Amino acid sequence: MATGIKKQGYGPYIIKLLIGLFLIFVFGWICPTWGDISRAGIQTIWIFFGLIFLLSNSQFGLILPALLGFIAVLLTGVYTPEGLIAATFGNSTVVQIIFAYVLCQTIIATGAGELISKWLITRKVLYGKPYLFCFVFFLASWIMGAFAHIGGIVFVLALLDSLIDQLGEEKEGGFNRWMSLGAFVSAAIGMALIPFQGLPLVIFGAILTAMAQSGIVLNYAVYMLSIVAFSLAFTALFAVVMKLARVNVTKLRTFDISSIVGSEGSGLRMNRKQVIACVIFLFAIAYSVVTAFVSTESGLGQALATFDQCTWFILALAIFFIFREEGKPLLNEERTFRDSISWGIVLAVCIFNVVGGMLANPELGVRGWLNAVLEPVFSGLPFPVFMLLICFFSTICTNLFANAAVGLIVGTLTMPFAIVYSQTIGINLTVYGAAVTMSAMFSFMTMAAAGYVPLFLTRPCIQKHQKFLWGVGGGTCLGGILLMTVVFTLLAYLL
Repeated sequence: MATGIKKQGYGPYIIKLLIGLFLIFVFGWICPTWGDISRAGIQTIWIFFGLIFLLSNSQFGLILPALLGFIAVLLTGVYTPEGLIAATFGNSTVVQIIFAYVLCQTIIATGAGELISKWLITRKVLYGKPYLFCFVFFLASWIMGAFAHIGGIVFVLALLDSLIDQLGEEKEGGFNRWMSLGAFVSAAIGMALIPFQGLPLVIFGAILTAMAQSGIVLNYAVYMLSIVAFSLAFTALFAVVMKLARVNVTKLRTFDISSIVGSEGSGLRMNRKQVIACVIFLFAIAYSVVTAFVSTESGLGQALATFDQCTWFILALAIFFIFREEGKPLLNEERTFRDSISWGIVLAVCIFNVVGGMLANPELGVRGWLNAVLEPVFSGLPFPVFMLLICFFSTICTNLFANAAVGLIVGTLTMPFAIVYSQTIGINLTVYGAAVTMSAMFSFMTMAAAGYVPLFLTRPCIQKHQKFLWGVGGGTCLGGILLMTVVFTLLAYLL
């Protein structure tokens, strides 16, 4: 019986694998050309969609599709083996990602992110102010999503379960439903904060490629400021909506909040290791802030020109590992590098960096054809309307399909038009990149939206109350689209 089940489960895997292999290696050779697209351009299109197909099926992971993509790119003849290695592992963006991963791990491994979250929700100012507590709980969830990703979501939902138990609330009651939705979505959008790690990195890879090819440099400080602004607005508005909806929070008014984090309570303090990790992380991000405002002709500007963001990350890590505690490094350097880098994501960024460059290569003709097809749709649209269409399309699709796939497609197809807006009316392209990434991370409505969404949808308070999911959840989705449009449009004009 067990063998039969295994064979039955293996069949769909083989079928999907064959479809992916056909799209990546075969269809580009037999598909007729159209427009001014070259044969290599046609191959690139089907390599792109073949990769998207495989990545949309979680059983293939990230590494296998990326490796198949490398082979397929070589077969097009656009790259030599040496050129492909230079465009991937020799690319400064890829190297930057590797060191940024390790830098982020210092926050996670020291427990600084978890401690900040616990500290927030145990402030005395929250006592007797239930809706303010809800807002701060969502904010703490956002921080955990930003610095611990899926692990942060697991932690937040476990913390919420503890709160529900100690309050004596019904596990399938309205309060738990609202808090589960708000906490999960807050953690999910928190995952978009740092664009050089986790799932957002896969999505942002296409955006980085398009920006680099137009000579536009991503400003990490502007990106993170944009994500923070939207996230604060969302968490605050969700708490306000809870109040307007008259969610029953009576038990929170007299609850000793410090009890949900055990005996640590309000005495939570960062240790030396956690303080250093936070300071070094801020130091690493400060490069983008300073270079955005300092003249390149000034003494400081010329000194900073010695570095770029990648080498600045290396400097920050070197400083972190200089520090010692009882004669030992704050973190084991070799273990930190070994454990913190997700090679699947690095390889995915490598292959989409190359494929994205091929799609934009004027000699292959794909970009010219796409511009001709999409120009009638986007040409002449006011930028706010353009933003509304992109946020709406991306958010709806990412809740029906895999968000990484949707983010890659939207980022690849729309960046050329966003670049035109940046050149004609001066909008900040980094903010637009943040909007696309956020819309792809705003996923929670269906199991297909993202690999971590089942953590939310299988909670009994959600699973057994589908009317709440499609009513309040659907309203949250549409409200998020409008909020994205307003916040990111304003920031694109202002920054």
